[in-house]
Amino acid sequence: MNPATMVDVEQLLQQGIQQHKRGALEQAEHCYRQVLEQQPENTAAAHYLGLIARDNGKLETACQFFHQALAHTENDAVLHYNLALTRQQLGQAAAAIHHYRQAIAIKPDFPQAYNNLGVLLNESGEHAAAAKALRQALKYDPCRVESLYNLVYTQRFSSLPEESTQMQRLLAGQDLGPPARLKLHFALGKLHDDVGQYATAFEHYHQGNALKQAQFDGARFTAFISELISVFSADFFARRQDFGDTDPRPTFIVGMPRSGTTLVEQILVSHPLVHSAGELDYLQQIAAAMPRITGHNTPSPRCFQQLDRDTAHTLALDYLRQRTAQAPAAHCLIDKTPLNFIHLGLIALLFPRARIIHLRRDARDTCLSCYFHDFSHRHEFSYSLEHLGLFHGQYQRLMQHWQAVLPLEIHHIDYEVLVETPAEETARLLAYCQLPEPANGLDHTANQHASITTASLYQARQPVYRHAVHRWRHYREFIQPLENALPE
Repeated sequence: MNPATMVDVEQLLQQGIQQHKRGALEQAEHCYRQVLEQQPENTAAAHYLGLIARDNGKLETACQFFHQALAHTENDAVLHYNLALTRQQLGQAAAAIHHYRQAIAIKPDFPQAYNNLGVLLNESGEHAAAAKALRQALKYDPCRVESLYNLVYTQRFSSLPEESTQMQRLLAGQDLGPPARLKLHFALGKLHDDVGQYATAFEHYHQGNALKQAQFDGARFTAFISELISVFSADFFARRQDFGDTDPRPTFIVGMPRSGTTLVEQILVSHPLVHSAGELDYLQQIAAAMPRITGHNTPSPRCFQQLDRDTAHTLALDYLRQRTAQAPAAHCLIDKTPLNFIHLGLIALLFPRARIIHLRRDARDTCLSCYFHDFSHRHEFSYSLEHLGLFHGQYQRLMQHWQAVLPLEIHHIDYEVLVETPAEETARLLAYCQLPEPANGLDHTANQHASITTASLYQARQPVYRHAVHRWRHYREFIQPLENALPE
């Protein structure tokens, strides 16, 4: 390449970088592509194209660009990190872990890489290795709130770790905004709950929830449940008996969040004929799009009255096509989205032979467990004891309705019975799912079929334990607003 061309390439690259900084992604991408046309080995242009592709949600394309850049330079820690982060977003934990480790090998003082590695190791069940990685992140960045928070959820503590002092010190300062302070309050709440200091724990949880400033309209939610009950009547289903697809494999685990749904999922996926996709938002998306799908302006759920047989069959096939592509040999395809209890009417229309597994747990234990967890951008009802009580009451009301009218058998599991007699409850569960019991039994603690990314990621890999039963009694003096809001 002659010097003039080299200058042109460098100018194009710098133009692309400037456009990128300004947020003009189309112009930046155009410049980077021109660079690669003239200089295919230019790692910076390929790297930046990968970043743009990731920002645009094109994750596989982003990985292709990152690999193209790595083909010409193996010793770029940030490049390995960005590839790892993208693999993590794709749910490809093993590949992400590999590249985070590559980034750390090149740049040992890389706290964000240690943090993300710790998160993935924890989700994969390697809790001790996760804690080690997170403490390495804190070694290089002692004020990293997300690493302090993530560390707390790698184990159940028997005494306060030394990191709790740093959390208190950060809270005492004035440098942190509400999101970071919220994380620290939840982390300290969990630590004090672990060691039996319940009054201190509740105070931290109370402050953390107050910082959320969640928006939940209880009256609107109650009206919505009333509409569901009105639309999805026994007569509604009787007139639609030939809707959907009769494939028996779709299996939905529903209930309140923090009711034991992840534990049951892990028990099932330790069976070789079962596959879980975790928590999917497919049904929520379909329900939200139903006015458009039916071509009527009638809002949901009234618009379900206009859903025709052919459209229901098409929606069912689309769901099955996605699920069977992931696990074509599975006899049981799990969708473990607790709030799908709202969409059991839609499920019955699409999959008249679906299996519904419903987790029930003491209302006070369930609601308190929700209150003790930061769900980030979900479950706005969970940041107030009053809202939790109202939501739980409406959940019970709707489940009673489904039990009365739904043309599907619902398999109920009481969490308290499951942890008291796990073998018997597991046998009942396998019989309901028409799964043979494996010769060596089931061991959900050894299951590595999938990472656990829900709030139960540590507990669900432990042997079934009883200490969470009647946990609310430790907090009896603080939960009067919840008890007042729960139905009698």
